[in-house]
Amino acid sequence: MTKLYPILLLTIIVASSAGIIVPSMFEVFDKGKITVELEIVPKLDGKIIRGKFLVKIYNRTEGCHVSDTALNEILKLPKKITFKVNKYKPKHFLFKGEAYHIILTHPQYYGSKFIYIKTNDEKSNILLLRVEIPLTKANVTVTKTQLMDWNRIPEHTKPKPCCRCCHGYTTEVSYDTIRVKVAEVHSVAGVRETFILDEGDALAFEAFSRSISSSVLDCDHLREQLHEQDFASSGKKYAPVYAWPLSISASDGYCYEVKAHVRYRCTYTCEVISGNILDHYVVTETLEPNDVPDLDRGSSISCSVCGSYHPDYAHTITEGESTVRNLAAGDGDNASFSYQVTFYFSFSWGPLTVGISITYWRDNGSYGNPCIKLEILSWESDTLYYWWDNNDPNKWLIHVSWQ
Repeated sequence: MTKLYPILLLTIIVASSAGIIVPSMFEVFDKGKITVELEIVPKLDGKIIRGKFLVKIYNRTEGCHVSDTALNEILKLPKKITFKVNKYKPKHFLFKGEAYHIILTHPQYYGSKFIYIKTNDEKSNILLLRVEIPLTKANVTVTKTQLMDWNRIPEHTKPKPCCRCCHGYTTEVSYDTIRVKVAEVHSVAGVRETFILDEGDALAFEAFSRSISSSVLDCDHLREQLHEQDFASSGKKYAPVYAWPLSISASDGYCYEVKAHVRYRCTYTCEVISGNILDHYVVTETLEPNDVPDLDRGSSISCSVCGSYHPDYAHTITEGESTVRNLAAGDGDNASFSYQVTFYFSFSWGPLTVGISITYWRDNGSYGNPCIKLEILSWESDTLYYWWDNNDPNKWLIHVSWQ
């Protein structure tokens, strides 16, 4: 008699700039693991590009080492690949799922995308996922001989570390911290408003990568070519809050920007792939938000809404009630904000300065939500009115008024 398995639902969060959420159907197999069948489709200007790519999938799940990969080999794309992920995460993990950075390298192209995999049901065990990865043309001259030799590399060939250009290191990592606006705190006389990030919270920022391959240039010279090449966006990555709570306040009629300290990690890797007649060097750099270690108060701003007559949907605190309200914000409205920033990294081969525009999304993914704390310091009237901006807690902003 054939055994029947229940069909369940799995949610896959694809961390692209659009913040796509893809539901998939699957059946039950081995307990404790999820089998991922991932179709990778490279595209250039909307057209599918077919050919052999070095496919590198970094495991960016919490607790994994920066150089951990789920896959690192030559594959002919488009293609479906299969790998397993852990179903259950330790309780102290902030995200109950797994995160991966997919990077494609070809002598003529490069591209990448971040994906998150999260189970909504403990019985779930297999999923199908199609990921389209936009390509950018590489900044390097490729000869017919190079391209022919690359195309002859057998599938599943794995690159070998090239240690000479990294002064003995296969992979190098460097960190730098930037400050960007992520929220606002508003107040009126007698009121303090506090924006709080706590255990399990995270903020969403843009990740990037760039890679290049050549059989003419060695790693040292290829790195110079790489640094003339733009980073390609990998989409959205969540930066968790590990040191909590973090908070910024405004009071007595002042309003301020809330700025997050965002620690970015730049990872540099150099590898070599042996072809039939040529050695193909591959240099890869990833630029990823790692965590949010702190908040600080930004510029003073003005608000024409706070202190004005309250809307019909406003909430109240009346004299004699508790003078403190802790209000959980929503999941975010996925609004995006761009900031021009400069990173300064240091590697064994020298310094690296990166000027780039990054995107911040008002979105917490599957992490915790920020909190807005209201405190009445002195009663200016018998009732305080407060309301979410446009009556939407996903905007993470509360206005206040005594009228």
